Amino acid sequence: MKLTALCSTCVPSLPKQLMPHKTTPQYNSRACYTLTRHYLLQARRCDTLHIDAYLGIYSARLLRLTNWTDMNLPTFLATLNSGEKVLAGSDVHMYMHKLSQDAFKVTAKINNQYNTPEQMTALLCELTGQEVSPTVTVFPPVFTDCGKNLHFAENIFINSGCKFQDQGGIYIGSGTLVGHNVVFASLNHEQDPQARGNLLPGKITVGENVWIGANATILAGVTIGDGAIIAAGAVVTKDVQPNTIVGGVPAKYLKDVEID
Repeated sequence: MKLTALCSTCVPSLPKQLMPHKTTPQYNSRACYTLTRHYLLQARRCDTLHIDAYLGIYSARLLRLTNWTDMNLPTFLATLNSGEKVLAGSDVHMYMHKLSQDAFKVTAKINNQYNTPEQMTALLCELTGQEVSPTVTVFPPVFTDCGKNLHFAENIFINSGCKFQDQGGIYIGSGTLVGHNVVFASLNHEQDPQARGNLLPGKITVGENVWIGANATILAGVTIGDGAIIAAGAVVTKDVQPNTIVGGVPAKYLKDVEID
């Protein structure tokens, strides 16, 4: 399939030097991505958001056709954990696409067949690349487009349908309960429309013995203190103090947790 066919409604016939080939050297592949975005923006054939959606497909194709050996998992994690901006089309961004494909393979096993508790623990270890305690219980389906920056303590229960966007780091403390369909989103985009493909990572930290209600959303950079309760449907945009209850959109302080 020709590259232009992937987005035929907006992408003109690209110059030959922008087309990826199996023999394209590594540095030329990165240049292809950058030059193609510049070419499409200059051509004004479609809006920036449409271009960036197209380039997501394009970057995945580049990953399949080239071997980018100058990025590895420790370097990737160190970059994301630093909070440094990830530029669209950079080596870090390309590696992010690779990790998403690896994660999809594991979550397909989790979500599309029965697994014993022992098998589920093994799959969580494979997904995260770390040892996961058998006291961590996750009800499928579960979704992530990374997995390698997702960290579980012990005695955790996660109900079905939860989504972990963990590139920026997600840390869940011991004794935490997570309700149905909770979203943890550790990435933001730049506000500038011309740079919106760039990513801004922010670590999410959930303390011990936290209860997060169904359909809540926890955004990048948030820390939830020990013993806190997040009401169902809340959108948490700021830190939550220990032993407090927050709710609403955006989430606000409601009252202290009642402790006998």
